[in-house]
Amino acid sequence: MVDDCADEAEVLCSALRMRGYHAESVHTGMDALTLCAKGVVDLLLLDVGLPDLDGFEVCRRLKSDLSTAGIPVIFVTARGSKEDVQRGFRLGASGYIAKPFNLPYVLAQVDAALTTQSATAGEDITPIEDNTYTDALTGLRNRRYLEERLQEELERVRRYGFPVSCVLIELDDIVPSGEEEPGVIFDDLMTDAAIALRNVSRSFDVVARFDAYMFAILLSHIGREEARVYAQRAIDEIQHSLRDDDMRNFAVALYSGVASVTAEQAACTADEILAAAHTELFRMKCLARP
Repeated sequence: MVDDCADEAEVLCSALRMRGYHAESVHTGMDALTLCAKGVVDLLLLDVGLPDLDGFEVCRRLKSDLSTAGIPVIFVTARGSKEDVQRGFRLGASGYIAKPFNLPYVLAQVDAALTTQSATAGEDITPIEDNTYTDALTGLRNRRYLEERLQEELERVRRYGFPVSCVLIELDDIVPSGEEEPGVIFDDLMTDAAIALRNVSRSFDVVARFDAYMFAILLSHIGREEARVYAQRAIDEIQHSLRDDDMRNFAVALYSGVASVTAEQAACTADEILAAAHTELFRMKCLARP
């Protein structure tokens, strides 16, 4: 825990110790970087307002160093404006919690981040399992995996009360303008889009190819507004990757739909969440087209 207020840091550390974690606090950005460089930190809870480096700079340095880039960072800070949240996620944060925080919510975020980190580090998938849950073209998870994970996340929403969002991004109105075979162009387009989505997603987000020209992204601990920010960032990244590719000639339109669930709505099913995201995506298409 990195916080210039020793009392607040100790509150969180005590709660984490009671949950079975080894937790300690430091109170400056440089102390946090030094501790992380030793390879003993599995997750960082990070305040923004620190006396030397601010939390954003600490996160930037961690993510730019290969030896520390994999450490999940969750901001816990009084700076909770939309711009601050966007900046935190752009820097690679796994979560962003505004003070005054709800302690069970913070613990749920820590549990989820560490569980995902551990599962990713120790993942041993057999070829049969890989074929079952992986899209062969893009290497992303497939629709089956997304739907099963979404249902699991809804159970966690009911249990812990944190939000979850599902974002659909569709590539549509694809018009080849070169001499390449359409099938080759479409496959290359989906592969480029998949890479762009990985670039803007957190390590524990579920990014899946949902349909022929549609992706679905499952964002745990993310509410509707933050999910909308993510969706726009994802579209911007895909468009940027396509503009940088001078070898492929095509026109494409991108549309997104977002559906979010809070504890009050947790009785819904995965199918209902996906249907809501589809409905919004269709509405956005109608608004965009003449």
